[in-house]
Amino acid sequence: MSEVLNRDSLSKPPLNVLVNPEVIKKQKPWDLDLASLLEAFSSIVKSSGTLNLRLCGSAIVSSALIYRLKVETLFLFEKFKIKREPVKSMEPPLFEMPFRHELYSTSLEDLILALERIIKEVSAEQRKEEPKSLIEPEPLIEADDFSLHIKELLSFFKSNLLSVLEKRGEIFFSEYVREMKLLEAIQSFILLLFVAGEGLITLEQEGDDIKIKREIHHSS
Repeated sequence: MSEVLNRDSLSKPPLNVLVNPEVIKKQKPWDLDLASLLEAFSSIVKSSGTLNLRLCGSAIVSSALIYRLKVETLFLFEKFKIKREPVKSMEPPLFEMPFRHELYSTSLEDLILALERIIKEVSAEQRKEEPKSLIEPEPLIEADDFSLHIKELLSFFKSNLLSVLEKRGEIFFSEYVREMKLLEAIQSFILLLFVAGEGLITLEQEGDDIKIKREIHHSS
């Protein structure tokens, strides 16, 4: 019954934007709280006990599209922020992403908040199942330390993934997380979205799996 409810919730607003990219065209990108959507999506994945790679693949594609639309919107904001006298009635040439690092720092805050809640929930469930011990548990990580930990986690994930792709060229997501526990796989899925949003990798859905490939930028 819970699985039916979960699938129904994914087919209705607001979560349907993660499984149906066509719905995004009817939305304003900044009206979509990507962190909250991913948190809700991850909760559904956790409750199922297994990773549905087809749904995860759709969520990755949709999240990357939302992220890209937000970037493009920010460029428009920057373009109209400072108005100067027009020289000619023509659009300025497009340029590469100098804004990416600044945008990435802001988006990482949303990622940290979402991951923090997910990790606390899963950790609490795991502690309920484990037998009580006379040894006091380690204190919870403070917010600043947690933020630093997530940034280090993202940096390590990106370095590890790109190293694998440098050697192999491509890898399936199921293969990449094969030896991971469920929580680690969920973390990898969310971190994968941000690496894709940076334009460092491309994601292709093949059947029930996701193919990860290194993005190659051709110099003009």
